[in-house]
This record gives sequence, structure tokens and C-alpha cells, in this order.
Amino acid sequence: MAYKVTIQYTPFELVYGTQPIMPVEFVIPTKRVHNAPQEKLNKVIRVRMEDLFKLEHVKQHTKILTQKHNLINWVNKKNKIRLINIG
Repeated sequence: MAYKVTIQYTPFELVYGTQPIMPVEFVIPTKRVHNAPQEKLNKVIRVRMEDLFKLEHVKQHTKILTQKHNLINWVNKKNKIRLINIG
């Protein structure tokens, strides 16, 4: 039999070892964010910004590949090889 046991941690806490900080907490600091060491907050902000830049890069790369694929399909549709039967 399977038993369910409550561990009272979120999946985020299990992976990263800390509670998530919502972006709004940087604008309107809560006690938790206000009491945290500034170095830790700077590191969190830097890591999030790096992740955003990576996501933007992946998004742009995907868009370029999609456009290239669509262009190749369009060209191939227009340039079909047609056999002419002489008859």
C-alpha cells in the first residue's frame, strides 16, 4: 500500500532549498526580503536576469528557425518538379 505523508515543503523548496521570492517583493519589500542579506538578493536578481536573457535568446532563435522552415516549405511548394509527358 502507498502512504501519503505531508512534508510541508513546496516542490520549489525541495529543489532550491528556499522559498521563492515573487517579483513584487523586490518592489514592495516584505519582512522576509527586507531582512535577507543584500548579497543574496543581488545574486537572486542576477540569476533571474540571466535566465530571462537566456529565454529571450532561445525565443529569438526559435523564431528564426520557424521563419527559415516556413520559407523553405514555401519555396519547395512553388518549385515542384513537373514531368511533361510527350504524347
